[in-house]
Amino acid sequence: MKTIHYTLKNYAIDESVGFLLKQAAGAVERRLTAELRKKCPESTSAQWVILMLVGNGKCGTAAELSEAMSTDMGSVTRMLDRIETKGLVKRTRSTRDRRLVDLRLTEAGEELFPHLPEASINALNALLGSFTKDEVGELKALLRRLIEAERTGD
Repeated sequence: MKTIHYTLKNYAIDESVGFLLKQAAGAVERRLTAELRKKCPESTSAQWVILMLVGNGKCGTAAELSEAMSTDMGSVTRMLDRIETKGLVKRTRSTRDRRLVDLRLTEAGEELFPHLPEASINALNALLGSFTKDEVGELKALLRRLIEAERTGD
């Protein structure tokens, strides 16, 4: 039997796991943006995610980005518009399926790409500096369980 953690009697927003996860994600995003701006002043954390996913070959289309980022296609399209205007990503019509648009980093994007992980490393190290390696491992394991529960419907 599954444990019931929340009821109408004991629920408080500031003690909700969902609220705390949102607050933690916001802290990571703000720190990442601050680190990014040191190298690329006009960058945002959302643009960083796109450049990392495209540059690592994890996502090659806008639809794949939308899925990976858990966001709607309209938001992805607007972010791609801004990144393309900056000359970091190129969109081309797919030769496999004309309905798809393939994404790749431009030469300028390729030059920037090796510096992107440093921003994340600095941000995460700053936020997790008081955690032990075991605590970070446990946090990651718990987050993966939460993500898996959503995927499997548990």
